[in-house]
Amino acid sequence: LAPPRTHGTAMSDPQIQFAELSNAFLALANQKLTADNHTQVSMALLAAAARFNAHVVAAACGNAERARIEAPKATAFLVGQFEKSLASNLGEYIANYDANLQRSGLGHN
Repeated sequence: LAPPRTHGTAMSDPQIQFAELSNAFLALANQKLTADNHTQVSMALLAAAARFNAHVVAAACGNAERARIEAPKATAFLVGQFEKSLASNLGEYIANYDANLQRSGLGHN
């Protein structure tokens, strides 16, 4: 997958660091791709994000009782962030469909 585009806008240091970190995860996912495992890599990346975020939320809560209380709010927040990001990325991908498919090597079905 291609790294995020900046569309010629100036990015702040935190935005640059975020894009670089995101690109590093995409690079690792791309290294793991074979001709027939795109779905498996996608699901593994999603599962890893869920596991990592569960750790982050639980650690921030400090104890199991607070984690139980905060879990629904944290879940709603994280799912909302994922939906926004997925919608934005799908929109951009679809807008540049042929170029993105050619660059990704996935090809047309």
